[in-house]
Amino acid sequence: MSNEVELPTPTTLPTPPQYFLGVDRVYAAIWYISISSVSLLLHIVFIALLGARWVDSMMAWAVMKSRNIHLFRALNRITNYAVGLINLVCYSVLFFILYIKKAISFRRNHEIKMTLQVICMVTCEFLFFLFWEQWTVTHGGMLLVFAETTNLLYFDAIILPYLILNGKIKSQLRAMMKGNTAVIHVTDTRV
Repeated sequence: MSNEVELPTPTTLPTPPQYFLGVDRVYAAIWYISISSVSLLLHIVFIALLGARWVDSMMAWAVMKSRNIHLFRALNRITNYAVGLINLVCYSVLFFILYIKKAISFRRNHEIKMTLQVICMVTCEFLFFLFWEQWTVTHGGMLLVFAETTNLLYFDAIILPYLILNGKIKSQLRAMMKGNTAVIHVTDTRV
């Protein structure tokens, strides 16, 4: 028997990446690269091909008149439905898996609060999704203000269940309202 170490050829890796990184990290890197690629592809499609541009004052995308607005609206509708349905399916599957693996029993108080928070968040997101998909907004002044207000309220509705049902946040808010906040005195030691 020889104790020689076999050297790798220039076309093969000395060891697979899983050996150094671990399988989970390789999968995470592949997931990150694929999500980044899809994001870049959507950016190229929306900006270059469809002529979409971000309007800061409206906090929305606008399509230039000379481009294909029908394709833009179709892609927007497809992604809206995908997000709306994936949101419901993913959270349902997540709770089902946690329940099957007995990681969550719905008997402890913090588990019930967490479940309520997620249910409230998903319900609010789904109601906004239904509103945005079923309500057609023309370019009238009042309807445009109403549409932008619902756009801002969406982000509040996502966070609101956590703020309402989280005991630590409620106690900190009560302390701030009563004026029992801790005062930190900073002394300047510079000469």
